[in-house]
Amino acid sequence: MIRRAFRFFLRFGFFILVLLVIIVGGLALLALVGPERAIDFKKLLDAGWWFTSVIRWAVIAGIIVYLPKFAAKRVEKYAQELEGWVDAYDEAEAKGATYETLQDIQARASDCDKMRVSYEKLLRHHRLAGCLLICIEIIFVQFPHLI
Repeated sequence: MIRRAFRFFLRFGFFILVLLVIIVGGLALLALVGPERAIDFKKLLDAGWWFTSVIRWAVIAGIIVYLPKFAAKRVEKYAQELEGWVDAYDEAEAKGATYETLQDIQARASDCDKMRVSYEKLLRHHRLAGCLLICIEIIFVQFPHLI
């Protein structure tokens, strides 16, 4: 529990540090070139926006193509893991394990089954997931640039 909290605060602190570096770098650039040249720099960034947009669309297309394969692999992985937990439960029950041990194994098997079911749903609805990625890209990335 403490390890998770420490990792969270470490990652969050790293994120804040990167964010501060970006903000300070932007302010330093503005102070260095002045407001008039900063507008020219913004025009350069807007021109580069189209290039990065093409890269983002290529990445989204790659994700959409690879998503069914990824989901199928994960379904198989969790199905095998679930079989292992069911076998472990049967073995522990045969050996007369404590109630807490059986509950722990059953909880792990249940978690594994939930993950398997969620990846099966993703596998069945991979086109919907791809459409959602495209909608997020259009609404939150492309649309603000077009306004």
